[in-house]
Amino acid sequence: MTTLTLRVEDSALENVLWFLEHFKDVVKIDHRDIKDDFLTKELKRRIKEIDDGDETLTPYSDGMDSMMEKIRLKYASA
Repeated sequence: MTTLTLRVEDSALENVLWFLEHFKDVVKIDHRDIKDDFLTKELKRRIKEIDDGDETLTPYSDGMDSMMEKIRLKYASA
């Protein structure tokens, strides 16, 4: 079986799905509306914050150093 990805305008979606339903014994329809996908929305929001300069980015090594220091302080007295 081959996987085919289609990008369909909202105005034509109902007609395309109606057409594909006629082949339901040989075509599997996996319909997911990407616009409603939480992860996609969250990624777009975060990218926009970065692009707009609203997000402060920390280099990975700085973040790891900070986290390790917090762990050391928390458990040093234990």
